[in-house]
Amino acid sequence: MIKISVLPILASLDVGIEEPSTRIKVLNESYDGRSLDIEGLEINIPRMYTKGAMTKEHSYIYWNNEIVISKKDRVIPFINLDEIYTNPHQVIDAFKFIGKVSMPDQLIFAPNVALPWRIGLLYYLGVSIMDTSLADQFAISGKYLTPFGVENTNHNCKCEYCTTKHSIIGHNRLVLFEELERVKRYNSMGRLREYAEMRSFAEPSSVAILKMLNEQGYNFIEEKTPVIGNNSFYSTELSFSRPEVERHRKKISEIAIKPNEKINIAVFFPCSKKKPYSQSQSHMKFNEALSQSGMKWRIHELIVTSPLSLVPREIENYYPIRNYDVPVTGYWDSIEKEVTVKVIEKYLQRNPYKIAILHLHKGEMFIKDIVEKYVEEVYVTSDNNPTSKESLEKLSNVLNPYRKEYKLSHKDIVHSMLTYQFGKDPFDEMEIKGFFPEYKILKNNKQLGIYTFQGKFSLTIEGAEYLLKQNLNVVEIENMKLEGDVFAPAVLKADENIRIGDEVVVSSNGIVKAVGIAKMSGMDMLKAHHGLAVKVRDRS
Repeated sequence: MIKISVLPILASLDVGIEEPSTRIKVLNESYDGRSLDIEGLEINIPRMYTKGAMTKEHSYIYWNNEIVISKKDRVIPFINLDEIYTNPHQVIDAFKFIGKVSMPDQLIFAPNVALPWRIGLLYYLGVSIMDTSLADQFAISGKYLTPFGVENTNHNCKCEYCTTKHSIIGHNRLVLFEELERVKRYNSMGRLREYAEMRSFAEPSSVAILKMLNEQGYNFIEEKTPVIGNNSFYSTELSFSRPEVERHRKKISEIAIKPNEKINIAVFFPCSKKKPYSQSQSHMKFNEALSQSGMKWRIHELIVTSPLSLVPREIENYYPIRNYDVPVTGYWDSIEKEVTVKVIEKYLQRNPYKIAILHLHKGEMFIKDIVEKYVEEVYVTSDNNPTSKESLEKLSNVLNPYRKEYKLSHKDIVHSMLTYQFGKDPFDEMEIKGFFPEYKILKNNKQLGIYTFQGKFSLTIEGAEYLLKQNLNVVEIENMKLEGDVFAPAVLKADENIRIGDEVVVSSNGIVKAVGIAKMSGMDMLKAHHGLAVKVRDRS
């Protein structure tokens, strides 16, 4: 048996730290189990880890009979996660409850449950520490672990434990450790959910947990999901309800506004593989047709897409719109259609148009009925090939009579972009310099903010003053001289709508102290005892 002195540890998703200092030591290891020292807490782990392994002197979770959580404990063992893992309802209920009663900087330790294809999902749910107990049990039974399942033979594995040491335990642990490194890498890229989905298909229980998470765990997981990120691939029905996707659809349904109420014409376009859409060949052709007809800024462009449902042109550079990729087949399943129709309906209820033009493929024409329900005049200008010469000419011909319609200003467009980002436009009067989407916001020759390709406006100290006046994304700290970043212990109040990656204003006694990027959600800033809350960009 291979002895190890330190078990791998992953930083909790709940904490804005990258390299936690938590120490895990193996005090004793034998065929019957092992004893661990975690932050000075001794935990005995038999091969079958039971409630009897813990005492009520320390925090622990035994779902759903007993939960003892003390704020003083850094590590909370989830004793029976391995027993309930095949029951997705219990797993999601447990983590939702843990999220409510535990501190965000407490680390969840789940023994006897880690398998290679589970690690990404466990980490995504909030498990920070795992051990090799279950992998060792498979080894004792003569079973080899792979990233995709269990094998009875090593299939000519070339690792050192199979070729020279002939140790199944060594092989299984190596597979676990390599998978931990992949999970950390995908997490650092902002693609942890995508990776968890890919690996989950190795077993039905993991798929079931993700499905249940989509159905019942949105609020629990959305609070931890950043508003900025990198490119991700949305390939399965599990992807359709990722929290960042659902958050976008909620924004379009409940918050997003057309740039100006005087705009009466909506043109619905299909999406493109290349992002942002406007840089794709198809959308360049659409843009050319609109420009030649003199209607480019006299209509409102809306892109129909899966899984995001609907994207107004002015926000196409925001996350996750600029950062997603999907397999393009032209086929929409019943769930995609149903969700998209609901989003468009809610959007049109709040944003009325007199005229709608459907310049779409046949596959997207399922939206026609709902558009006709809310718009007086509806025209179809595509012959199922929106980029054909005939379709583009038809689009121009339909638009030609409306050349005297209201023309959008850059201020109108920025107004819509800010509303999507902050929930409302925080600025009363503003000047705009630059061209879409590279805008600068000014007032009295002072710069308030600039649009960045991180998918949002970044604000100056002067711009942060407006957030404070509107009570948007405000983090209130102790009255102190702020010389560096803001850490959780200094936070007195925080807007509960703040998410990781949000633009926030740091204030004290009604005075702006700094502006920066949230590294925790607003609720976690209030609960955490440790960790970076706001990465400060500029101080007053």
